[in-house]
Amino acid sequence: AQDHKRLLNKDLGPNTGGMGAFAPSVLLSPEQLRAVEETILLPTIAGIAAEGAPYVGVLYAGLMLTKSGQLLVFSAYANERPTGTESAIWALDATLVAISETN
Repeated sequence: AQDHKRLLNKDLGPNTGGMGAFAPSVLLSPEQLRAVEETILLPTIAGIAAEGAPYVGVLYAGLMLTKSGQLLVFSAYANERPTGTESAIWALDATLVAISETN
């Protein structure tokens, strides 16, 4: 999902983030998405488990990347309902019930 809300009317100006969202985002290629999963998301979940609290649920990772793909910001939301989480859920090719039953 991608946060989206332009500063100015008629979808003009810089993205302010957090004011709306849509999914799926077209900013990253499938290869880049896999790299984010392998280098950011899976290590995060493994780290949480290593601390003795295996995570089960929906984890929304708010990322800000440079054009070259370098990570600038990583904000993880587990107990809030950011708009991006809701957009990502709607983009899933499965129901939350089906996903929760696999854990």
